[in-house]
Amino acid sequence: MTQPVLFLDIDGVLNSAAWLGRFPGRCLTLPGDAAEMLDPEAVRRLERIRQATGCRVVVSSSWRHALPLAEIERLLRQHGLRVEHLGGVPGQGEAAA
Repeated sequence: MTQPVLFLDIDGVLNSAAWLGRFPGRCLTLPGDAAEMLDPEAVRRLERIRQATGCRVVVSSSWRHALPLAEIERLLRQHGLRVEHLGGVPGQGEAAA
């Protein structure tokens, strides 16, 4: 059987207007505020999906233009997403993971 793949867009999925609203008066930007921009509960929900399906997570997010894939993986692990390897959707000037 083929392993399912989940294409992850971070903005609006692992952070939301409600989550970012917890930081009034602050303008959170990449790469410096990346850890604060991730909603821990949203990451936990994604981890439950990953566990239930056994899917591979592929980052399809503008975050990959601001942060190396290894840094995105580290941040997701720090927030509780247990992945062995993240893939990235190649964009202009990028190689497939």
